[in-house]
Amino acid sequence: KAVTVIADAKEKTYGADNPALTAVVDGTVNNDGLNYELATTAVQFSGVGSYPIAITLNENLNYRVTATDAELSVGQKAVTVIADAKEKTYGADNPALTAVVDGTVNNDGLNYELATTAVQFSGVGSYPIAITLNENLNYRVTATDAELSVGQKAVTVIADAQAKTYGDDNPALTAVVKGT
Repeated sequence: KAVTVIADAKEKTYGADNPALTAVVDGTVNNDGLNYELATTAVQFSGVGSYPIAITLNENLNYRVTATDAELSVGQKAVTVIADAKEKTYGADNPALTAVVDGTVNNDGLNYELATTAVQFSGVGSYPIAITLNENLNYRVTATDAELSVGQKAVTVIADAQAKTYGDDNPALTAVVKGT
């Protein structure tokens, strides 16, 4: 008797376990089971793409089986990279720029860069810390930028003590600035 076995197409996210492989059998009679196996070349950490789901037919003496394979699609895993807000004092070197990455698997590193428009002597104010995403094939990345706040530098102005004689003009007033 002619029967068919059609593998079901499957999907999964990068890093997830493979889903259970299933198929639809049509045409058997007498509650007979069909003797076949399903397999895929995809493993847990197979990269984004399509992988075959193959049907291997075993002995089915009473049936002439037509098998139709399918595919397992591996999609990108959602991850986030969030830049850390930073602070510095006017005139200080920029701090190291850092970010928190959440959601990667398999000890994968995320490919991104951090930059700011602030330089050592940028004035008091806020400057963007921008994330530039590079190629991350297995991930769909959501990036959140932050800001670098430049605060005032504390300085001290100390007036120099002066002396004069009664009736003389006032001396030139001077001061010393410390902390620049």
